[in-house]
Amino acid sequence: MRPPGAPDAAGPEAVDPAPDLRAAHAAETRRRIVAAVNLLLEEEHPSAISVPAVARRSGVSLATIYRHFPNKEALLEATAVSVDQSTRAWLGDRSIAPGRNLGEFLGRMWSELSENLPAVRASHLSPMGLEVRRLRSERRHADAVRGLQEVGIDVERRSGQRLVRISLVLTSSSVCLEQLDRLGLPVTQAAEDVTWAIETLTTVVRRHQRRAAPSEHEAGGPSERRSAT
Repeated sequence: MRPPGAPDAAGPEAVDPAPDLRAAHAAETRRRIVAAVNLLLEEEHPSAISVPAVARRSGVSLATIYRHFPNKEALLEATAVSVDQSTRAWLGDRSIAPGRNLGEFLGRMWSELSENLPAVRASHLSPMGLEVRRLRSERRHADAVRGLQEVGIDVERRSGQRLVRISLVLTSSSVCLEQLDRLGLPVTQAAEDVTWAIETLTTVVRRHQRRAAPSEHEAGGPSERRSAT
């Protein structure tokens, strides 16, 4: 029998911390592996990277790498997906809305992209990277729709749909690379410019939608009908 006053074996004192420690160790191992891939991408084309090279650079055994990533494609995918994880964690369940937090979100995200430019560039070169970007675009589309709706844009109207598409283009990693690599802008200036453009367009579209007659709702308004002809 358990002596009076003795801690219950099922109580908090008996909780095994090993699962948490194992999870933290696994997360750190994955971080080291992904960081090694990023370093290698600074030196080589994605097609030239090998899993043994990742093992040497990360100090993680081949067997352990294969436990986390079954092949090189999975390694590159994880690297591409990892570039905006911190920003996503900061955002949480909040929407990304022009005039509210778009500027801060974009500044954070593009700063994170700028710290992982080899992975971003690689995602534009490999078929796996293109697929990862396609999957991420679905999430980005939902983000844009939700944020614009919250600031009064009717995304069912043609002008609203156009604004969604333009917002997705302007906030893409392709535009980020264009501004950093080709224009030589600092990341903060690049993010501020795009934020200004989207917020200006949002103001114009919202004003247009409010002024348009109800009968123009489905047609998209006279100016939009002319542009479509």
